[in-house]
Amino acid sequence: MDLAYLALLACPIMMVIMVIAIMKMSGNNNSSSKTNQDKELKENLNTLVQQNQALAKEIEDLKRSR
Repeated sequence: MDLAYLALLACPIMMVIMVIAIMKMSGNNNSSSKTNQDKELKENLNTLVQQNQALAKEIEDLKRSR
């Protein structure tokens, strides 16, 4: 077997192994941070909904006062 073929195959094989390893590592870290991020996004959404309701009420009050 020629060593040149082994050298040519080593690069793609190592790339596949590295991509799989990176995907596994990022998958483990994202699970806990994702739940925290989801919770924060829901809290922000609730805050925005409350602000929207308050602004809508204020607009209606201003329309009535004219």
